[in-house]
Amino acid sequence: DLHTGPGFRVVDINPAQRRVTCDNGRTFDYDKLLIATGASPKVPDNLPFDKGIFVLRHLADVEEIKQYLQDVGAKRAVVSGGGLVGIKSAAALNACGLHTTLVISSQQVLSQVLDHDAAQIIGRQLRENNIEILQPAAITEIISRDNRLKGVKTDQGRELDCDVLIVAKGVAPNIRLAKAAGIGVRRGIVIDSFMQTDNENIFAAGD
Repeated sequence: DLHTGPGFRVVDINPAQRRVTCDNGRTFDYDKLLIATGASPKVPDNLPFDKGIFVLRHLADVEEIKQYLQDVGAKRAVVSGGGLVGIKSAAALNACGLHTTLVISSQQVLSQVLDHDAAQIIGRQLRENNIEILQPAAITEIISRDNRLKGVKTDQGRELDCDVLIVAKGVAPNIRLAKAAGIGVRRGIVIDSFMQTDNENIFAAGD
């Protein structure tokens, strides 16, 4: 049988009973279970989510950012992170007419996927489109007033005025559900070459 459930989510896995429980109280028994809970954006533990500070993962995040830009008449943006999400965010903000600065902790953009020469091509293209790149650099302080973002400070000693900050520092797998069920986890859910966890009836896939 196929059951679809938009609007509710699994909150508990009971491997002994081979049953999952949803947040609306419904339960489903299973013979085999696939965990595909995805990932969530990484954010620094000390990051204050004042107005103007966002992560970008879902369409709803995009809509919220667009509305905020309009509401405050944003002129300047900072993006923290030089991966795909960071670069695309910087390009989108730049296209909206904002002066955009990309703050990257590594020596190059897309450091996890490109070699030096290819990264230089991307970096040059970004600069030619008036996106400022600070690298290697990290944001060390958030400047806020009345719980609203006003700027950031970097470990290079730069202070950057900005109306919006996009934190794009990668993602972390959502392992809470699996861990609570006693399934083996490390940085993510541990699987073998068949995507099977340490429970023979439970598999995992995704970010």
